[in-house]
Amino acid sequence: MKTIEILIAISLVCIAYQNWRIQKDKLRLDLYDKRYKIFQAIKDLSTSFLKNGVTNRKDLSQFIIDTSEVDFLFEDDIKENIDEIRKKSLRAIHLAERLDNRGVGTQEDRENIAKELEELEKWSINHPNRLKSLFKEYLWFK
Repeated sequence: MKTIEILIAISLVCIAYQNWRIQKDKLRLDLYDKRYKIFQAIKDLSTSFLKNGVTNRKDLSQFIIDTSEVDFLFEDDIKENIDEIRKKSLRAIHLAERLDNRGVGTQEDRENIAKELEELEKWSINHPNRLKSLFKEYLWFK
């Protein structure tokens, strides 16, 4: 009778261990999904910027909504990066609006605005490569 009790106890321990592993993997997969959605939101905003030469308020608002959970899912490096994207996107929107308002500013002001927009566009073009290296640590499913 003792042998059966020992076998049952060992079986229960094995089952409990397997359940723990399954739950651990499920948690990692759920975390991956949430983190990937934020990565995708950044890619979507970058794509919008590259397609249109500047992003718009609607896309930026969607980006802010889609990345609202960043504080709970990432360390400071990603949080800071998202904040930088938000600030640069908002700056590009303001500059584009000023440039579109043809009656405002001198020719020199308009040229300076165009140069700053060009710098923001260059930053946006180079940014996806940086993103991959930043997110690699968080999206690697080991």
